[in-house]
Amino acid sequence: MKIHSVKLENFMLFDKLNTEFSPNVNLIFGENSSGKTALIKLLYSCAKRIPEILEKKTEGEDFDYMARSEGFLDWPYKNIVYIHSELQDVFCPDRLDHLVNICSEGPARITVNFENDVDFQFEIMRQTEIFHLPYLSLLPFLFSLLHLLIIHLMKSHINYI
Repeated sequence: MKIHSVKLENFMLFDKLNTEFSPNVNLIFGENSSGKTALIKLLYSCAKRIPEILEKKTEGEDFDYMARSEGFLDWPYKNIVYIHSELQDVFCPDRLDHLVNICSEGPARITVNFENDVDFQFEIMRQTEIFHLPYLSLLPFLFSLLHLLIIHLMKSHINYI
């Protein structure tokens, strides 16, 4: 299965990448930590789902491709090819939203076009992490309780004359 093009936005190291591939041989080269492996892993993750897509096309089903999990946009499509498990297996992130460029504010947008009109297009949303202290309101009470405990312990060790 030949890859026609890839368009990435806010995906891992890529702010933006929009490239078309040659129908023959393509070389991916660059300095260390420039995103070569990330690109190859993404293409591999999508390519793993191609047999399922071609089977659905042969059956004449109407469907869309989507990555769905925590951190992904939830589109209400009827027949969907999920690729989140492939992304998880290949990239091994703690959470899928860790694939979003750390310097970006928006979601990662990924479009991969293969031959035979097999196209993947999905977004990975960044999860908002809120640091919760559910017992913060109890701190004054806990300090008062600790104070009373200290007073009690001190009184029990004082010898009265």
